[in-house]
Amino acid sequence: MIEIGIPKETGANGYENRVMLLPEEVKKLIDLGHNVFVERDAAKRIFVEDKFYSSVGAKILDEPKEIFSKRIVVKLKAPSNEEFNMLNNNLLFSMLHAEQNPEYLQKFKENNVNAIAMEMICNKHGDRFVDCTYS
Repeated sequence: MIEIGIPKETGANGYENRVMLLPEEVKKLIDLGHNVFVERDAAKRIFVEDKFYSSVGAKILDEPKEIFSKRIVVKLKAPSNEEFNMLNNNLLFSMLHAEQNPEYLQKFKENNVNAIAMEMICNKHGDRFVDCTYS
């Protein structure tokens, strides 16, 4: 059993509508025996209420620090400076764009955080699963 935290997203300007996992995906993790913790109102901006996460077995937490203390943190955007400071001895799965932000690597090292940059995950042919091209 692994504890997984899903924080409310903050974009570069402090505002991001999306959330990394919706209740349907959270239910799959819970069905596999994991504990999932969702920050209160994490998906409110896309009209998904906390009760939908609770109904599939997720626990709703008020404090971001509690979310960022879980063994795995699943986040769409790279952490803000404040969020980096809350990570410690855990695993972050996120769109990191570390190639453009090499300073993240030092922050991970300082906080003993392992990270998976989801935009770097490729199939056996080397094709990225996430298209990160911009027009």
